[in-house]
Amino acid sequence: MGDRRAIGKDNKHLKLTVRSRTSTLDVIGFGYGEHAALINSQTELDLLGELSVNEWNGQRKPQLQIHDLRTSPPSPAFPEREQFGLLYKHLRQHKRFPIEGLTETLARTVRLTPEMIALMLDVFTELEFIRLDEEAQELVVADSPAKRDLSSSEAYRAAKRQTDTVYMSGVSS
Repeated sequence: MGDRRAIGKDNKHLKLTVRSRTSTLDVIGFGYGEHAALINSQTELDLLGELSVNEWNGQRKPQLQIHDLRTSPPSPAFPEREQFGLLYKHLRQHKRFPIEGLTETLARTVRLTPEMIALMLDVFTELEFIRLDEEAQELVVADSPAKRDLSSSEAYRAAKRQTDTVYMSGVSS
């Protein structure tokens, strides 16, 4: 994969360049801008789209227009900073969530694994970005949390160490 970024008004669209050994193909996803934060050079992508010709400034180039997109995080999967940001943005937009089935619901919504979501929620809880309201059985987003770096969370550091250890074991095997 080559270039990847959100474009357009409010970064609502996704622009990618996919490469093979001999050629490149521009890819555009209207309304898929939030996925830019989920994609890195290790991300596996499944794209469904329509091949078309993009005409711009007198030039004609083949282009794939995305109709559907699925990302698969690399293994071992440790959420990237952008993925934490995407989940937190989603949480802040809605403020309160029922606890029952929360991890699975969020995993489907932001297209991450339930394990990644569970870790991210643990980190956000530890950093006091969110809290569990046991009486209402809801996750509640803090109104004005103090700014804190993700790496100040022990849950974050422990998961990162574990992922790095598993990865290094796989590399040396």
